[in-house]
Amino acid sequence: MIDAPGVAPHDVPPIGRYTPAPASDRLRRKVPFITAWSGEVRAQPRLVWRGDRIGFANERPRDRDAFGVLWRRAANKPGQGKPLFGTTHAGRQRRAMGGLLCQVCGTPTRPEATDDGVLFLLSRTDYEWQPWPAPIKITHPPVCIRCVPVSLSACPHLRDDYVGIRCRAPRLYGVSGVMHMPRSGPVPIPDATHPIGTLPFADTRIGLIHAAQLVVKLDHYTLVDLSSELSAPPRRTGHSRR
Repeated sequence: MIDAPGVAPHDVPPIGRYTPAPASDRLRRKVPFITAWSGEVRAQPRLVWRGDRIGFANERPRDRDAFGVLWRRAANKPGQGKPLFGTTHAGRQRRAMGGLLCQVCGTPTRPEATDDGVLFLLSRTDYEWQPWPAPIKITHPPVCIRCVPVSLSACPHLRDDYVGIRCRAPRLYGVSGVMHMPRSGPVPIPDATHPIGTLPFADTRIGLIHAAQLVVKLDHYTLVDLSSELSAPPRRTGHSRR
């Protein structure tokens, strides 16, 4: 079960506050695996109707996932141009979240999981926005403990307050992206009321979303003390303790 039941969000202090390193030092840090680069930005193909769901005029099989969801196209050229910190590359975010790869170095996080599971970082705003301690829906892939300092430095949403949680059984939930109105004209029209939405795969409206991020649901999780974990001796990896 979820730890610390009965504690209201405002009673849960952030596990830590991060003070950014000097710019010259940050520039020497590794750019996170899921960060988009300016050389990868590309115009999206024209949207058309394919039955009652949106599609590309020049659609290819790899534009959709196993659930039939249309995904944002992005060139996969990490290192081309400048890193766009705060902007996520759709393809690498999807790969990292689906495979529980570290959002910073891109390696599997399962081998170094503790008995409480793999590590996720949330901003305090993200953490308190969702009814706590109910399940959390998250678009930020997990992170290995050695990459926590890089993640806190490179991710703008974590630079003020952050919370560390571990989950033993993250599960795929759905996608986040641009919502469109049901078919009522010759071309798909973005939903002006809810332009950015998150839908579970089972939702009947899933064919109306242009996905940009994969969403994972954490049903049971444990708050962790990142200060203690970061100061502990390096753990042996190569096997899971689950």
